Amino acid sequence: METTPSIAASQPAKMAHLANHGVRRISIGVQSTNSTLLSEANRTAQIKAEVEAISNLRKAGFDRVSTDVIFGLPGQSMDDWKQDLKVLVELGPDAITTYDCLYRGKGRPFRKSVKEKQSIPSPERYGEMYDHGYNFLLQNGYFAPYGSVNFSKKEGDTGTSAYFEKRLLWGSPYVGLGNYASSLLDRYWIFGPYTVDAWLDAVREKTEEELLSSWPIHDAYSLGREERVAKHALLSLSFGFLDCSYFEKAFPGCAIEDFYGDVLQYLVEEKGWMVFDRVKRRYLLREGVFDKLHIIRALFYSARCLSWFERKLEEK
Repeated sequence: METTPSIAASQPAKMAHLANHGVRRISIGVQSTNSTLLSEANRTAQIKAEVEAISNLRKAGFDRVSTDVIFGLPGQSMDDWKQDLKVLVELGPDAITTYDCLYRGKGRPFRKSVKEKQSIPSPERYGEMYDHGYNFLLQNGYFAPYGSVNFSKKEGDTGTSAYFEKRLLWGSPYVGLGNYASSLLDRYWIFGPYTVDAWLDAVREKTEEELLSSWPIHDAYSLGREERVAKHALLSLSFGFLDCSYFEKAFPGCAIEDFYGDVLQYLVEEKGWMVFDRVKRRYLLREGVFDKLHIIRALFYSARCLSWFERKLEEK
């Protein structure tokens, strides 16, 4: 379950109701403690509510409380980022997810003033901010492999749920409920109706049998094996590694080197941006290369995707 600081702070009874009816893990989207940055990014400022929100979630009895925070917002200084991290550590959630700022399409665009005055930070700036966050959180009792955006107080834990791990790392099928929730069934990647009202209209007064026979769909994609392999690799990199065993679970009978042998050799031996742990059978990001992650990710795109990019570049 995900909530906001304002809801968790102002509606403790609702939080307790959720915990009493089986919700064991809850995430709270702090995003930033700087109200100006949140406003410019079209996010509602909710500072001053975090402490009460976390307190209410603890009192409600959730087994695990996690928080999300964004770095790399236009106009965000290193001091702003340091302040965000300091506040989060003082709040003491069980896990912290640090998102590098990516805003796409009509999801939540920046205000015009931000686009005119400030640019998205450079990869080098992203690297500096991630490295500071990584070192600061490790110094304050959190654990994560380098390159992971998820930090946990429990060593060896990914900072996410078991469901999320199986979905992203094992390639397990899943069904998403709610507006624009995604589902993955075999090779089909499906998204539900885009708005809340459209989702409710699609499922209201439907029986279980009717829903299963006619699932509400906004977008659907049939992914070839090469695309599914690329998707798996890119999602795994958000945990800071590519795990050979997990890959073999997702694609039985195949090894990651079958698809990316040359790429991995280039990253490990030529560039030195990744290292191979023979015991864990994992390709790990080398510390200090987060500013190269956009290049590393691009090397795992499928051939069809790269061909599409090339055509778009030629059209410009």
